Amino acid sequence: MNAKKLAYAEQKTSAILNKVIEETKSWEAEGKDAWTALRNLKGNNLAAGDEIVIARLMHIEIKKLKTYLKSIGKGIGEFCLEAGLGNEGEYSKELYRLTLAPESNADKVRLRKSAAKYRQLIAAISKETKESSSVIANRVLVGTTLHPAEAKVRDEVDQIQGILQALVDIVDQEFGLYATFMETAKLKVEHAKEGGELRWPHNDRESRLLDFGGTLSLMRWPGETLTLTPELTEIRKEIITREIEHAINEKNAYWSYKFGYYNGYIPPIYNKAGCIQDDEFFYVPHVHIGYIELGAFNHLDKVDDMSGITIDDIEAEEVRSDISEYCEKPDDSWDSVNSRPVGQHSSIDNYLLPYHAWIVIYPTPDNTRLMPMLYMGLEEFGPFLLPLDAAHLNATRQVYCFVENKVTTVFKHIDKMLGIREQTNNAILDGFRRTAPWLRHNPFLKLKLEKEAKQKVYADYHAKILSESLSIKGQ
Repeated sequence: MNAKKLAYAEQKTSAILNKVIEETKSWEAEGKDAWTALRNLKGNNLAAGDEIVIARLMHIEIKKLKTYLKSIGKGIGEFCLEAGLGNEGEYSKELYRLTLAPESNADKVRLRKSAAKYRQLIAAISKETKESSSVIANRVLVGTTLHPAEAKVRDEVDQIQGILQALVDIVDQEFGLYATFMETAKLKVEHAKEGGELRWPHNDRESRLLDFGGTLSLMRWPGETLTLTPELTEIRKEIITREIEHAINEKNAYWSYKFGYYNGYIPPIYNKAGCIQDDEFFYVPHVHIGYIELGAFNHLDKVDDMSGITIDDIEAEEVRSDISEYCEKPDDSWDSVNSRPVGQHSSIDNYLLPYHAWIVIYPTPDNTRLMPMLYMGLEEFGPFLLPLDAAHLNATRQVYCFVENKVTTVFKHIDKMLGIREQTNNAILDGFRRTAPWLRHNPFLKLKLEKEAKQKVYADYHAKILSESLSIKGQ
């Protein structure tokens, strides 16, 4: 594809993404999981009877919480104060009205009915135990009108969105993903405070300076010596300070709210994450979707059913002539020697690679849970990271992808990958489970292991010297 065609494709990409953002002004507003349903109630009361079910299950959660707190030398009182359940002497009453023991009478306890109160307690438990709020809510809301298992008949989008979130929660529980993401966030903050320049899953500090008011003349590339005037040196220091202030805020560990945009050219919701665009990103659990050609397939927008269309049916010469490139699938493997992912952004040496899409498991901007998200590296537009709530999943009906010599919509291909209709393996679940262990090898956890190993070497040597010293004195 020549430069003119590529520019055309990029323009169409931008146009369609802008169309999607106009149609879905907010994200996660239509999630079909228990936690989102609870959040959507805001400060309103629960449906009659739901508070009894939740309070009984919350009693079980608090018993487990007390056991955990005891193991780390922390009291339930300290937890309640941190959770904002009241001042000294008040929090016990509040906790009493949010839980219900099996032998207790609900009428006598006068249980809280406000959804916000239970949401606050779940969020506090999640923060303490490093278990996703989505996973906890799924347990605590079982049997209530808020749980997806109790939902009435739902449309196809709602069903698939609920299934995707359930898959994320399953793999999260199996591999402790949320806890690993939160541990990494803390390590990232510590690293920045110590003057480190690594910012995974974002670009490193030097590459981020442009987003904080810098220019290319103020940036130092690997192996380059930067020569600046005294005035420019001071400006560079100010920019670095701004970047560090951003990096030491744990809330910015996975989403960069104010930086990384391209002058509004791409809607902010897509690239607030500011993620890197190479193999290094793929320590996160992921599964390949296919090549998305928003530009070349734009003329098919009025076609209702794309499922049976093959490449031979498309009157798009640029697609037909490059069929081998469109069909080529990125390598998605693990380098066991260097403990790193390889191939996702380096195995195909052509301009098509950035337009391959992946479903990834990634933290939400508020760091309270994990969600399924659509990731594309793109080029100067990228990266594209779209939370797959119901609204955005519905928008993928408009986006075409090229898979195994066929053109289909992203939505239909996700449906097929779930294997429900064809009674085949769930390719999405299999992909998540295969790549979930990779997260424990991300750059910050590697640094932690290296630091611990180095400390052990010194500790062992110190012990050896002390032992030799004692043996000399004993002679």
